[in-house]
Amino acid sequence: MKPRLPQLDRPVRMPSRSRILAAVIMLAVILGPFVGHLLGAGHGQAATPVEPLPLDSLLRQAEDQSPQVLRQLLLALVMSLCCTAIHLAVTVLVVVSYESHSLMAWASRTPLGRITLIAGTAMVTFLAMFVEILSWAALYLQQGAILPVEEALYFSSVTFASLGYGDITLDLPFRLLASLEALVGILMAGWSTALLVAVIQKCLALRFHRTDHGSDPTTATNP
Repeated sequence: MKPRLPQLDRPVRMPSRSRILAAVIMLAVILGPFVGHLLGAGHGQAATPVEPLPLDSLLRQAEDQSPQVLRQLLLALVMSLCCTAIHLAVTVLVVVSYESHSLMAWASRTPLGRITLIAGTAMVTFLAMFVEILSWAALYLQQGAILPVEEALYFSSVTFASLGYGDITLDLPFRLLASLEALVGILMAGWSTALLVAVIQKCLALRFHRTDHGSDPTTATNP
């Protein structure tokens, strides 16, 4: 005996041919211009092929440009060490300030004191980053990459902040140096953000500790 198939309560309705055809036409109308643009771009690229350079030419170019690249890397290393030293000095200043019991006791009494500590830390980190931007601008002026002082300062600030406007670009011998400044700027911005967040957390801890216990937090815990 053949097993009986279970009967469905409602019959399954298959889409009609007209609906399928209408859906295909609508999809073609939507994707047609996009596909045509891709085919046209591919055809334009195929019309102007780029011939690869021989291996000996690449090695010769790398050998000729290696002193210049090495010089830019050394300059970027020196500038990154200078920026690290500046940010390290700011961090040590903040840590030493928070080890002062009198300063912590003053900040824990009023909200104005805690706001002053946060704003002071933000201003110190901003000044540190501004000094670093000035240092990179002075390097560009010394190397002859950008001659006007205002233009060098503007380019250094835009590159340090990784804005990437692109309205001012350096010549080929200094492009690598500018990209490395952007990398250093990202690291220094993250360092400043972490330091400011730590200060905000400390000020919040002072506020909540005084509200909950009503005592001097500098005597209860070691900051």
